[in-house]
Amino acid sequence: MLTDFLQLIKSRMGMPRQLISIDGHEKIAFSNLGAPHVHTEWELKFKYNDSDELIQPGLIHYTSNVHNHASFFCGTQVFSISMYQQILVQEKPPQKICEQLINFMELFNKSRTDDTDYRKHLYYIILHTIYEAVKNFQEQPQNLVDLPSTIYNRAITYILEYYYRPELSVTDIADYAGVSPQYLNKVFHKMGKGSIKSELLNTRMGHAYKLLSTGEYFVGDVAKLTGWRTQFYFSNAFKKYYGFSPMEIRDKKNKGKFNEMPIITQNIK
Repeated sequence: MLTDFLQLIKSRMGMPRQLISIDGHEKIAFSNLGAPHVHTEWELKFKYNDSDELIQPGLIHYTSNVHNHASFFCGTQVFSISMYQQILVQEKPPQKICEQLINFMELFNKSRTDDTDYRKHLYYIILHTIYEAVKNFQEQPQNLVDLPSTIYNRAITYILEYYYRPELSVTDIADYAGVSPQYLNKVFHKMGKGSIKSELLNTRMGHAYKLLSTGEYFVGDVAKLTGWRTQFYFSNAFKKYYGFSPMEIRDKKNKGKFNEMPIITQNIK
């Protein structure tokens, strides 16, 4: 996968595609195709038959056909690649690389759409930085894949990537991590994180609270965004988890009495 991804980046550098910045000014209708979700990292989406897209952290957007794009995700502590329905994670890459990429992406996001030469130059710099970072990762020895910490981090990455899918199961997460569900649960307990189910629940509830706290989304929309099949099931689970209903957050937000999200983790066997 890494070789194919590097070839993709190299082809973009030789013949750049137009890069479109997707920001908070664009409202995405819930009737669109694909599953709505949000990332905490920057996403650079390489579209095979369309313009490439730069998606800023915290923006709700929809999945594309997995056969029609590859993605590069960049945060302060990690970057990852999604291609051919696989995810490859670089844990704790050189901080300088992440800071550079985030800085370049922020500059692109703030640039004027009519300043085409400047945007092309920035996109080339972003591509070149990604190419060098991934190439360096490819050259590192890959002999630690069976470490519990690596298995755990792969599972966490998968949860963070696909938590919005209602059908996501413990078996799916374990399959991606390359171990059995029973062994993965042992790894989670060893890392002091409870069970896989509890981690998935904590992730979904954390995202739900943040979305509700903006006051911009209906409860039903938040349920869809965080992997719940029905609003009724979501509302009951949310109240059981936090001790108050989703509507209470919206009411407090509108009345200016909103408090920061309480730190709650729930363990499920």
